[in-house]
Amino acid sequence: MRVAWRLAVAATAAFAVAVIGAMTVADYRSNRAVMVLHSAMANATDTGEVSLLKRLAAGGRGGVSDLAKAIAFAAGGNDCSDFRLITLLRALYAHEAQLPPVARTSLLKLFTGVRYWMDEPGDNAMVYWSENHQILFAASEYLAGQRYPDAMFADRRSGAA
Repeated sequence: MRVAWRLAVAATAAFAVAVIGAMTVADYRSNRAVMVLHSAMANATDTGEVSLLKRLAAGGRGGVSDLAKAIAFAAGGNDCSDFRLITLLRALYAHEAQLPPVARTSLLKLFTGVRYWMDEPGDNAMVYWSENHQILFAASEYLAGQRYPDAMFADRRSGAA
């Protein structure tokens, strides 16, 4: 048991070094506060999609200006974009008729252009490897693919694929 545990720890450490690179303890300590602050600020950024979803659910309408901040946040590759994606997909699936065509076009561009996993083309600041992000990105990619089966996505696959 002890040997298996040590092997697991060694494998995890090797993986961390491969992902993080040659970061020293001092580098980690000096950058940790910045990373934590950035993550907290990204999570706390109000991009308006929840308010929009509430308004749509109450029978109201939404336009491009209502979606602009959330779309820009997610399209910008910011960490926690997956939280915006799933909420925007909910708005699209449940309330598409309440969104004008230009808003639906903006959502199509977002959902087909976003990077859903770390092995896809591009670079961004999103966290993909924790369980909550994995399920949100996978669900978002699946739902976007179902909604736009004939569209070409950023990973050069159709939504159906």
